[in-house]
This record gives sequence, C-alpha cells and structure tokens, in this order.
Amino acid sequence: MDDIEIASSPVVQRINARERNRRLLKFYIFLFTTVVIALVIGLAVGLGTTRDSGKSNSSNGGINTGGGSISGGNSSNSLSFFIISLGVTDNKTLSNTSSPQYAALTWLKNDSANNQYTFDSDNFAIDTVSRLTAKQRYAAATMYYSLHGNSWTNKSGWMTSSDVCTWNGVYCGTNASSSTVQALLLDQQRVTGRLPPEIQLFDSLQQISFFNNTIAGSLPSGLYKLTKLQSIEFTSNLLSGKISSMIGQLSNLVYLNLAANRFTGVIPTTLGLLTQLQYLVLANNTYSSSIATIPTELGQLTNLKTLSLSNMGGATNGGIGGKIPSELGNCQKLGM
Repeated sequence: MDDIEIASSPVVQRINARERNRRLLKFYIFLFTTVVIALVIGLAVGLGTTRDSGKSNSSNGGINTGGGSISGGNSSNSLSFFIISLGVTDNKTLSNTSSPQYAALTWLKNDSANNQYTFDSDNFAIDTVSRLTAKQRYAAATMYYSLHGNSWTNKSGWMTSSDVCTWNGVYCGTNASSSTVQALLLDQQRVTGRLPPEIQLFDSLQQISFFNNTIAGSLPSGLYKLTKLQSIEFTSNLLSGKISSMIGQLSNLVYLNLAANRFTGVIPTTLGLLTQLQYLVLANNTYSSSIATIPTELGQLTNLKTLSLSNMGGATNGGIGGKIPSELGNCQKLGM
C-alpha cells in the first residue's frame, strides 16, 4: 500500500515527467547533432570531388591519358577544345599518347608560361592574344616533336617558357598588338622526321628554309595553304612523292627551291600560276622521262630569272622527257 501511494503521489509524477522530458531533449539534441555532422561530411566530400575534377580537367584538358578520346565535357575555353577548333589536329590524333600532337599539348599544359598567358581559363576564350600565343606555341611544339628536336644542332630556346619568337630559327613580325611567326629558318640543323600538318597554323609565314637536313615524306598539304609564303627552301633533304597541284595557291611565292630530293610524278602545271616567281629550282630529283615533262605553263612566269631543271631523273630515271616548250621564250628575264 505504501509503495502504491508513493508511485501515485503528485511529487513523484512531476519528477517522472521532468525525467522523461530531459531524456527526450537529450535524444533530440543527439539526433540533430548527428544530422548536422552527416550534412557537413557530405558537403565536404562533394566539394572535394568537384575540386579534384576541376584540377583533372585543367591539367589534361579532358584527354584520357591512357590514349582515349577527349571528353565531351570539354568547355569551350579549354586548350584542347581550342586546338581542335583550329581544324588541323583531330580528336583522335590529339588523344593518341604516341603522337607529336599529344606531346605538344601535354607540354603546353605544363608550360610554365601557362600562368602568364592564362591558357585554360575563362579569359582564354575571349583573349585573342592568348589564343594566338597558344596556337603558335602548339604549332612550334608539334614541329619540334615531329622533327626530333632533341637531335637538332642548335635548339636554343625551344620548349622553354620564353616567347616563341626568341627561339632559334623563329622570326616574328608585329601584327596589331601581338607578334606573329613570319619565318622558320632551320638550315643545317640535323632536322629529321616529317613535317606535321600543324605547320599551316603559322598562317602569317612568309619564309621557310630547311636547307641540308634529312626531312622525309611528302610536303604536307597544309604548307600549300600558307598563302603569304614568299620563299620556300628545302634543298638537300629526303622529301618524296609528288609536288601537289595545290602549289598554285601560293600566289605570293618569289623563291622556290626543292632541289636534291626524291620528288616523282609530274611537274604540276599550276606552277604557271605563280606569276611573282623569280627563282625555280627542281634539279636533282627522281623524275621519270616517261612521265615528267616541262609544262608549257611555265611560259607564264614572266618574272622568272632562274630556272634549273638539270639532272631531274637522278642517276637512273632519265630525267624529264619531251621537248623544251617554246613558251619559255616569254620568260625574257631568265639569266638576268
């Protein structure tokens, strides 16, 4: 009876009520704290993932370093997106880890000049100077890797953070607010390998000279798109294949020397379109007399002062066939 009276007394009931409320409060505080901690952890993980993703995209431009293709998530201000947009290097080539183009892009992304020129930044998408700089540095780096720059006699400045216009053999002129590459002169530098198509990214180029090297393969089609070219010198290399009819697009050409190589096929009639030409040398190649003849269109080169077509067949091919066209009589400046 005494126990019943104590349990049901008002004082005991109030104490029990307080205890229940205290326990409920502690439970709610514990629950709230747990939820807050979980949210903080989740937020931290999410930010870390985003930051790491951003670093990955910034460092490799979305390229799969295992040789996969460039990610479709590339933003329009990324360096790799910009290079592809130039229309010379395609996605597959740029993603091939053994290609000179991939090596050039990787170098450019790790180039200490990156901070100076703000490649892969929001400003890069609209900064014309940075975009020109990136284009020229990428083109030069691709040439370096394609032409085995490590073996060159003098590679001073190449692949450093200095202005590309200070690299050995690279000469620039000022165009508006920036410097553009106007001449590549790498004579007798033990240059080997093949000219990459990215040479056409030097779209202000006026002079190119690789005299006495061992460059092989054909002339890239991109070379014929450099319509500001005035002088081409590739004497004494290992160039082969046909001289493309696209050479007729180089309407500002004054000097053309492709002697002592291994060119074959026909002499393109479109050479007759180069009305500014004063010096044309194709001697010492491997033309066959049964195929190659002197185009009558050369008679249109009224500014021509020097024409050399000697030993066109090398030691065995017999040179060029046919007769000397009477139209060459129009070239009255020859020998002057």
